Amino acid sequence: MAPQQSLLRRQLKRFFGTAFVIPAEWQGFIAAVDSAYADFEVDRELTERSTELSSQELLEANSDLVKSREMFRLMAESTKAIPFTLNLTRGCFPYIGAQGIADFGIAESEWRVPGALDVIFPRQFNDEIRRRFDECRSGQFEFVSSLSPRNDRRTEVRWTGTCEFVEGAKYLRGLMLDVTELRRLGRELAAAQKLEAVGRLAAGVAHEINTPVQFVSDNVQFVRKSMTDIATVIQAYRRLQHAVQSSGDIEGAGRLADEAEKAADLDYIMQNAPLALDSSIEGLGRIATIVRSMKEFAHPDQAQKTLADLNQAIRSTLVIAHNEYKYVAELDTRFDDLPPIECYLGEINQVVLNLLVNAAHAIADVVKDTGNRGRLSVRTRLDGDAIEISIGDTGTGIPEAARENVFDPFFTTKEVGRGTGQGLAIARSVVVNKHGGTLRFETECGKGTTFFIRLPITTQVHGTGKMRAAA
Repeated sequence: MAPQQSLLRRQLKRFFGTAFVIPAEWQGFIAAVDSAYADFEVDRELTERSTELSSQELLEANSDLVKSREMFRLMAESTKAIPFTLNLTRGCFPYIGAQGIADFGIAESEWRVPGALDVIFPRQFNDEIRRRFDECRSGQFEFVSSLSPRNDRRTEVRWTGTCEFVEGAKYLRGLMLDVTELRRLGRELAAAQKLEAVGRLAAGVAHEINTPVQFVSDNVQFVRKSMTDIATVIQAYRRLQHAVQSSGDIEGAGRLADEAEKAADLDYIMQNAPLALDSSIEGLGRIATIVRSMKEFAHPDQAQKTLADLNQAIRSTLVIAHNEYKYVAELDTRFDDLPPIECYLGEINQVVLNLLVNAAHAIADVVKDTGNRGRLSVRTRLDGDAIEISIGDTGTGIPEAARENVFDPFFTTKEVGRGTGQGLAIARSVVVNKHGGTLRFETECGKGTTFFIRLPITTQVHGTGKMRAAA
């Protein structure tokens, strides 16, 4: 007899009395209860084992989570990044990394107090950051902005993370990273690239200046020598005038004046001296244009965008790059009327110069020593809410295998010593990252390549970190 049945029988006898005899027809019921109880025992044992396993899995998962959080903390602190959670609705930081507490010198409890955002990052000193926070929408965000916390240590900070809404509250979660030194190094690198470009073109610019200087010098020497000859003629005519006034040897004085005029070749001087002076004025004008273009090209980098005339900027850059293309290409330009555009002008000049030099080199690879010339075309046009600059060449075109890599840093198809592979990478960074524009190209092997720069006329930065043209 199963233990369950013995227990049930004891319970029946306890309830009905020890003399109670269990009817035969109850035997099936007792057997059914026994079977159900046995199944319950099995299920209970399985449940207990499952609970034990689940608890173990939860412990292991929790341990993994703790390890992951610790790894994240170590990674963040090793990069000096500050992880944070910002409840923008309440204006406080439910979580701030230890690095932030140390850097800002503010106790963790002060970050958690509602309204802490206004105390730690006052809006009057951090308007851009606060505006970016307000503009964030659900999804990822990334932007760089100057930061002036209450300890008055102004820095440049990259904010990156995600924005989400939880139970009506707006949360920003991510990292803040001090990029002050990185940005300084970036500016120094950009300046070095510009100096490299100017240095590469220095010989050509010197040649461009030397040519007008040479013919100005020749013209001045001609005029100087001519003035000596003219002075001789004038002296002869003065003697003739004196002879007339004193009734002296008029005939002899006249003969001497005639001889002086012929010796000086006065007709030639009178005909060519004005031309020499005009030529000198033109040469000095060319020199002034080159110097002015150099000044405009070397536009100092600025922290803020300024309104600029892109047509004039491109003309100046063409003057600087003239020696690069004048022997291999005919220049074809068409500049449409454009409105002023907010941009970092010095960096846009650098982008245009890089593309012009690349185009000149591509054309040179085709014409080589044939004496023929290709065509370098430069266009600007207004396209809706953007300005498009196109720079095309009749060069070799970009090989298909290289087209996906042309914007990669240090990638170049030029021989060693002719290219660093930085030009197009910098161009893309300037156009896309700093101006919210696009940089693309169309190419055909054996026919040439055209690069298209598209810059929005007015830009606004949204919470996603992307630049969009304002309506």
